[in-house]
Amino acid sequence: MPSIVAVRPFPDQKTFRQVAWTGGVRRFPAYRNRGKFKAKRHENKDGVMGIWHGFVGLEDLNAKGAESLNSNLGIEITHVTDTALHGKMPVDNRTVQPAGVLHGGASVALAETLASWAGYLAVDRTKFHVVGQEINANHIRPASTGWVHGAATPVNVGRRAHVWEVRIVNDEGRLVCISRCTLAVLEVPALYTTPDERG
Repeated sequence: MPSIVAVRPFPDQKTFRQVAWTGGVRRFPAYRNRGKFKAKRHENKDGVMGIWHGFVGLEDLNAKGAESLNSNLGIEITHVTDTALHGKMPVDNRTVQPAGVLHGGASVALAETLASWAGYLAVDRTKFHVVGQEINANHIRPASTGWVHGAATPVNVGRRAHVWEVRIVNDEGRLVCISRCTLAVLEVPALYTTPDERG
């Protein structure tokens, strides 16, 4: 079976799918692309362009994570770039296993947290909320001190589901864990709130 490797516009605004076949590449016409499924680009007040929908400050994101697993594990959102959301988590008594190294479950918690915040920022929050649907992780090397740093980048941002890849590295930049998280997009306003708003 061939696999689709790219979608590009024809000069006449129609599209073709570039399909990989054994021994060559075959192109065939597809339906007109009206841009319904393209990730829109937005600019926030700090000039960050990307797939994000509107502007949400880091203070607001971290405030919504207070008094939850996020703050209990020391997870912080540190910055947002054009197409990635970054955060960090300490390697300390809250996140290590009895052997003294970072618990794999803590890495997964960091990965899903970053993917969920990224999905939250990528949708119209007045209409949609995202929830984790599936996650997997490969643990590459242990971490025993300092911080681990994660970056969530989009694999696919669709209308009903997102797929985000999260790479977690240690303070030296060496890969600790790589994870992929699928989010379902629900047609309800975003539910993330601060502790006071939760009542």
